[in-house]
Amino acid sequence: MDVPTLRTWIMALIIIGIVFYIVSGGFRVLAGYCFFGVIFSTALPLFMYFNIKYGHLTNLLPVWKYTSKDLLTSMKYEGIMFMGFETILIYFPF
Repeated sequence: MDVPTLRTWIMALIIIGIVFYIVSGGFRVLAGYCFFGVIFSTALPLFMYFNIKYGHLTNLLPVWKYTSKDLLTSMKYEGIMFMGFETILIYFPF
């Protein structure tokens, strides 16, 4: 197995540069990044379609250990956590 050779400070500089560009560019640059995020996320179902043949149903089996009440209760809390990200993907491009 190969060990990653990318230094963490290089990745940190890239991320800091992108964040600086977004903050200094204003709302229009932020909206542009969010727009591309929406465009790129529309391709995810296509990628999932091509990779579904490599999936195994046994990876989902621990979910069925829980009752329906437990799953619905956890979905209530999970929905609140993901609502912020979905809102950003929908509203910021416009």
